[in-house]
Amino acid sequence: MRRILEPCAAAILAALAAGCSDAVVGSEDPAGDALVGFYEITGHTFDDTQCEIAGAEVTGGPPWFEIYRDPDYGSLLFVHTCETLTDCGGSGDAFSAAFLLRPDGDRRHAGSLFGSFATTPCRLMEIAGVITEEDVGVHVEIRRRELELELGAPCAPEDAEARAAEMTCVGLTTLDGIQLE
Repeated sequence: MRRILEPCAAAILAALAAGCSDAVVGSEDPAGDALVGFYEITGHTFDDTQCEIAGAEVTGGPPWFEIYRDPDYGSLLFVHTCETLTDCGGSGDAFSAAFLLRPDGDRRHAGSLFGSFATTPCRLMEIAGVITEEDVGVHVEIRRRELELELGAPCAPEDAEARAAEMTCVGLTTLDGIQLE
């Protein structure tokens, strides 16, 4: 299923930039409802050079993250970190991502969001997310890829999806967490 979101989702605005358009690829994932909640971070990595292997451990980062649905965006799941639990609750922060998940195996959910930046020159992007349910907690992987286009090139979310194989990695973030009661 494909959905065009206008205006940009708040998480995309926080993570990327204003002035984008989004195309979401995936399908409804009612099982994802069980993932919604607050999590204590037990592991957090980041690498801005590649998207295949978890990067360096993030130290001194936020101790919590939240997985939530915004009623304005249906089944779109948002993930963001929080300095305190009162900071959680559907508001954006320095790290945020959104994707529409679909079942992808027994305990795995995955999806991608494609978009375009109205910058000069245009940049196309993809945020691909995977949430794996583990025996205790969840493992979240969020990959960001971008492609800067030549001036005058088509710059729409559909172009991002069509040119996904040409994009280069601009970041892999992983989060491990235990859901709070």
